[in-house]
Amino acid sequence: MAASLRQQNQVSSFAGSSTLAFTSDVLVDSLIVVCMTNVGGEGTGVPFVAGDITKSSGAATIGIVTLDKARLETTAVTADKQAGTWSVPVTGGGSLTIAFNSITACLVCIQEWTGMNISVERVAGTSSNEANSTTPAAGSIFSNGPGVFIGALDCFSGADITITIDGNFTSLFEQETYDPSDQGAMGYKIVTGNETWDINWTLGSGVVWVAVVVIYKESAGPEPSSSIAWIRG
Repeated sequence: MAASLRQQNQVSSFAGSSTLAFTSDVLVDSLIVVCMTNVGGEGTGVPFVAGDITKSSGAATIGIVTLDKARLETTAVTADKQAGTWSVPVTGGGSLTIAFNSITACLVCIQEWTGMNISVERVAGTSSNEANSTTPAAGSIFSNGPGVFIGALDCFSGADITITIDGNFTSLFEQETYDPSDQGAMGYKIVTGNETWDINWTLGSGVVWVAVVVIYKESAGPEPSSSIAWIRG
């Protein structure tokens, strides 16, 4: 089965401990991916940890949540910014609400992917970057086979800002309007073979930003069956 985005939901939150639900039941053996950005006061940033993402409620059961890539930027004069990507396999289908714990001022996008590798070796590669410019990019990485590049960008500016994702990628979520929750974007690209990409955006004005990207492997599928032909002599 090829990798496919089955559903997603997103929110801009300034509530502290909050939750976000999938709008339909998730399927067993699918992969949940969570992208989140967070902005805090200068010198107050606390690095993301795996436990920032948990199951809040629902009939679905999930495996162990992993924080696959995160980066905290502390060079901006007025704010600490960070971006991160988590994943967890679905072990039993049903309704599912995700909690993002003890995080204020954030953007969150939850996704359900089918056709994905759900083993502990599901991550094929990661990269991250930070700078002050109009051209944020998480860094070029190589996918050794079919999979999905999923990236997150924090570019909080304190004023409205345009965010345009590179045309080779598909946008998941953008928050351009100034919002005390945060400003940033998430996106993805499905690849079918050995490919190198750098998820990137163009901003309407230069700001300090931080970006991360993770490559998740596509499911290898069932092992091919074999047969032996007996030749009668």
